[in-house]
Amino acid sequence: MVSRQGIVINTCFGEADEYAKVYNNFVYIDDLTCAESGVILTNSQYVKFMHNTISSYDDCDSGVGALFIRGSDYIVKNNIISSRNNEKALSMGSYYFGGAMENYDADFNMYKGSPIAYVGQVDYDLEGWRNFAGSDDSSFVETPIFIYSGELHLANLPSSFGEAQNDVLVDIDGEARDADSPVIGADERQACSGPLAGTYYIGIDEEFSTIR
Repeated sequence: MVSRQGIVINTCFGEADEYAKVYNNFVYIDDLTCAESGVILTNSQYVKFMHNTISSYDDCDSGVGALFIRGSDYIVKNNIISSRNNEKALSMGSYYFGGAMENYDADFNMYKGSPIAYVGQVDYDLEGWRNFAGSDDSSFVETPIFIYSGELHLANLPSSFGEAQNDVLVDIDGEARDADSPVIGADERQACSGPLAGTYYIGIDEEFSTIR
């Protein structure tokens, strides 16, 4: 059986003073799956969704985005949320527990998709989404460059950085995140400091995973 979602989080309830956390995940949906969504976060409350990388492909017109959200009191920051075939990046369910977007705190996300957000059968570009949601002021639209298809480590740094999160101090590989300006997504890719000299090894568990 082929799954039509990458990750499904249903009825996950944190506390107002202790949010549940979803972070440092790679979610890749290939172009053969006819997926509904890369990540579904639904019927939940008090959840932080941070430093995740989603690369989805939906050619089935499912109406659900790379990230589908329904619930309330969510913090969604420092994520790469990408639809490779330029379908919806973000989609929200028909109801919201709190009934108001002020319970939704999102920012410093990289989006790729068209539209950026889909709510109540209305499409929003990034500016329209900001006006509707009152969030994502420092988010931006950009195509993420990965090492290769299905390998979601970054080949190039995004054009903007994220917001430091005290509860996400390392990346998906256990590498320390920048204390002031962490890289968006699950991979804390380091900027190249200049030409290299000496002997270096390329491959799994070596200094570099690729020559790109």
